[in-house]
Amino acid sequence: MSGLALLLPAGLIALISVPLVVLFHMRSPTPKAIPVPAIRFWQVAAPKPTDEPRFQRPPISASMLLHIAAALLLSLALARPVSSLALGVISSSS
Repeated sequence: MSGLALLLPAGLIALISVPLVVLFHMRSPTPKAIPVPAIRFWQVAAPKPTDEPRFQRPPISASMLLHIAAALLLSLALARPVSSLALGVISSSS
């Protein structure tokens, strides 16, 4: 693959999406909504404040790996890679 060129190198700017995917997976989930039939039960259902940080170490899950792979493939597709052989055919036909 020594003869690989990028037709649109600015498309690699989309690689910024990879750290964003990891950042979104680092967020801790929001608390579940609990239906409360009356206000007097609100104290029981109210979430207890914790000292737990909002961002946690991202879990290495299949979902996160698929999101990262999709972001990498899309950014590579935006850069429009082409081999030197195909580039020679394109330039000779012009």
